Amino acid sequence: MGKLGEAIAANWLKKQGWRIIEKNVRGKIGELDIVAKKPGRTLAFVEVKTMMVSDPATGLAPEDQMTAAKLRKFKRASELFGAKHPEHIVENRGWETDVVAISFFKDPGGEKRGDILTNYSKYCLVRFYENV
Repeated sequence: MGKLGEAIAANWLKKQGWRIIEKNVRGKIGELDIVAKKPGRTLAFVEVKTMMVSDPATGLAPEDQMTAAKLRKFKRASELFGAKHPEHIVENRGWETDVVAISFFKDPGGEKRGDILTNYSKYCLVRFYENV
């Protein structure tokens, strides 16, 4: 379900005008789910958290999985990527770390992946958290 959540997040970001640079970047510290440029050209590192929920309005949400330790690791991996790829950082804009939370409230089961990606609102709720 995690890879499907990452694909939905990438599609959602593209619809918001973002340009995806890389996905699933592995480094010494960990993996960056999505590296993208925002419409204003700011470099953004996006962590995607996905889970099945029985009721999106109550209980544990995917973003609750972003513990302080995971956040520190995510930010450190982002710093290392930025240092290794300064060509992606626009002067005076820097970079930011964001989270996209995907709550599946309907099991996509045997649905075709393409149908899920184009009609994701039938299956899940997408929430975006900027500059975490």
